[in-house]
Amino acid sequence: MAAGRGAGSGLASFARFYRWPGARYVPVLDAPYAQSVLATRTTDTSPEVRVFRALTVALAREMDTGTSR
Repeated sequence: MAAGRGAGSGLASFARFYRWPGARYVPVLDAPYAQSVLATRTTDTSPEVRVFRALTVALAREMDTGTSR
């Protein structure tokens, strides 16, 4: 991109939160369903990580449309 050319992909929210000068965001309307994951160390037992994991699982179950399987 430093050379003035390049391409990449990202979430729709990138256009809202990352306003890089010269970057243009073009929606891809026929893109296949994408999947996101949460990765944490299995040995991390901090309360913040446990709560974040629980919230992530609850939200994923609530939003599951059956298309991820």
